[in-house]
Amino acid sequence: MCPKVLVAGWLSANTVMGDMRGIIAIGVFIFGVLLPFNLDVVKFAIVQVLSSPCRLPEGASASIGGIVSLDLRHVGSGTAFITATPQEWLTTNSKMLAPLRAGPSDLIIYVHGFRTSMGDATCAAKAVAMDLSKRRHSANSPRPDVLVFGWPGQTEARHFSRAQASATHAAKYLAELLRQLRHRKVILIGHSLGAEVVMGAMSRLPQTVEQANTFRAVILIQGAIPIASLRTWSYEISVRYPAAEVHDRLAGREPPPPHIDKGTGSGCYVGAALMARELIVTHSSDDITLSRMYATDEIFLPGLCQGPYLFPVEGKSVRSLSQTVAIGLGLARAQMLSIHRVPVPENPTELAGRFSEHADPDKPIQALRPLDDSQVQLERTEVYNFEIAHPSYHEIDLHRLSGWRPFFDWHSPLNYPTMRADLLERIWRILEQRDQISDSLPTK
Repeated sequence: MCPKVLVAGWLSANTVMGDMRGIIAIGVFIFGVLLPFNLDVVKFAIVQVLSSPCRLPEGASASIGGIVSLDLRHVGSGTAFITATPQEWLTTNSKMLAPLRAGPSDLIIYVHGFRTSMGDATCAAKAVAMDLSKRRHSANSPRPDVLVFGWPGQTEARHFSRAQASATHAAKYLAELLRQLRHRKVILIGHSLGAEVVMGAMSRLPQTVEQANTFRAVILIQGAIPIASLRTWSYEISVRYPAAEVHDRLAGREPPPPHIDKGTGSGCYVGAALMARELIVTHSSDDITLSRMYATDEIFLPGLCQGPYLFPVEGKSVRSLSQTVAIGLGLARAQMLSIHRVPVPENPTELAGRFSEHADPDKPIQALRPLDDSQVQLERTEVYNFEIAHPSYHEIDLHRLSGWRPFFDWHSPLNYPTMRADLLERIWRILEQRDQISDSLPTK
């Protein structure tokens, strides 16, 4: 064989082997180094690529009564509001709303979430209405009406706080709309950040005894509102100074008792939620979309529906606390206990440096456990007990539904037929059981 051919073959083989080694090295670097430290980033990207758009079932239009779509987005923009006031906006759309102002059937009002088009929102609303229509006992039963409420929330993913501000503004328009439709049997559905629009609108309505049970149901699907916003809580905070107590005992003195502060609190949407006969929420601990949205920008805008201020739990990030976790991510424990111990510094500057290191809320505070109480300058113990105040509150864990698959988009269960059917089956069962109870009660 020609030596030139042998040399060329050897070089070609070495080139291929070199390329393979390069590919293997890159794979090892990604899966061995980058992936463990950025798993949530990788999962978020994969979920976004593999997420399925909403697909409308066949025959959906025939199962729906009237359908109206109202969009607050300025024409040609997904982020700008219309210039009309809520009252002017309603006056302009009065003819469209006329068929929905009265009727014997349910009125489903669907409010979409962050970065959602009106097309996907309309598809999800129609699918819900079609499923509800199927459960009617006769063909002559009135078909549910549908109203799709659109608002400017299609900002970039890193601008989540801008969408939060838009949701707060959109709540003013939805509140005016709900006043116009108060005579209907309304089922309010808020998906993702649409939960902020829904609850913000309800909080603007008169919250009196007569207004209780105004809405047949409020359903929050993976709601992006603080988990404490629908809860009441009690707390007990005790503060003591162990090192000073040790000094007192050595000196023969009785240490002073710890300072104890007790109190209660209530989430900003607790009162508004009581306007719904049924309050139903879904949650998933694997909702990478929701958790990632909260990490891309400011968690919550200052002044928006916060829970109690909690100190960072040792060894955990601030984002794991109840006033920043979204209700769609769930709260694992009703009671939260945290103990914070600050060691006696060797010099004052050391303590100041320790606080400055923890100024970044994204960085978890390391557990600082002194050897004994004589080395502890301050100990703060916090005990919080969170409770749901709504008398008919229901949680649906998406993990218990059918339709799971790897890298599943837990944030949008209505987009997947199998999970959607299972989820809606549970929701309608809750509403029907309540209707049966109401029918069995004696009339006054």
